Amino acid sequence: MKSSAHASLSRYSKIFAIVIPLFLLQACSTIKLGYNNAQSLSYWWLDDYVDFDDAQSIKVREELGRLHQWHRSVELPKIEALLQSMQSLIASDITPAQACVALAETRARTSAVISQAESSMLTIATTITAEQRQHIARKFEKNNAQWKEEWAQGSAEERAAKRLKATVDRAEQLYDTLTD
Repeated sequence: MKSSAHASLSRYSKIFAIVIPLFLLQACSTIKLGYNNAQSLSYWWLDDYVDFDDAQSIKVREELGRLHQWHRSVELPKIEALLQSMQSLIASDITPAQACVALAETRARTSAVISQAESSMLTIATTITAEQRQHIARKFEKNNAQWKEEWAQGSAEERAAKRLKATVDRAEQLYDTLTD
């Protein structure tokens, strides 16, 4: 009987030894795929809001290409260093000071991207027409209505329960299943 349980456990261990690396490899591939296509994904997202004309499309794609190339060469090494430093923190308890340093560095990386993109955004923003501003306003109205439908309906208790569920779901994505 023991040997049967041992064989079963050994078989499951082998399955996990194969499945877990494959899962991690898939996750890395997904991140790489997303990052490598960030320029196109960003363009599609922006175009959904603005509805660029042909000349604007060319300019926006060029600027997104420049931003992505800059990010890959300048910021990505800094993010890699940040993630490596965070990885070493995960192995033990993190102090509030260490968390503050990591958060400050994360904010610095975000600010660097915003600063780099700022002049391009201003150049493109000056070309937006009245019709495009109306398109943007309609997109915001649609998003606001959707948000209200999802988050502002029901009693205060129902809304609080929904927010709690969403928070727990996000936390479980990061930390695994939470208990009461």
